[in-house]
Amino acid sequence: MTELVVYPAIEALVVAYLSARLAARGDRAVVATKVPNPRPDRLVRVSAAGGGNDRRILASRMVIIECWDLREPEAAQLAELCHALLLGAPRDPQEPRIRAAVTAGAPVNHPDPDTRHPRYQATVSLDVRGLLT
Repeated sequence: MTELVVYPAIEALVVAYLSARLAARGDRAVVATKVPNPRPDRLVRVSAAGGGNDRRILASRMVIIECWDLREPEAAQLAELCHALLLGAPRDPQEPRIRAAVTAGAPVNHPDPDTRHPRYQATVSLDVRGLLT
């Protein structure tokens, strides 16, 4: 039988990682893959945005993080914090699956067109380690 390499579901991995790291800092932001109704005042949405496999055990996965808050400075700071947390993930001994992180798009102002609430977003490319099965 052929040996397979199965990579972690990137959205679930990033949601769990950011949720834990934000909570450890006392941040009340909700981290999810969908916008709840009603939308929390402070929210981070994680979306898979592609990637590729050019190595056997490692694969590149891109994620977009969208960050809302009631005021623009807080939304910007949340995006910067999430961006920094993901860039630091490869050095986090508690998360061995994230092996490298590179900014594909730094945090930028991206107002929510439906609500006009402040929203910033960033895109990060993560190298994740798969498991042989």
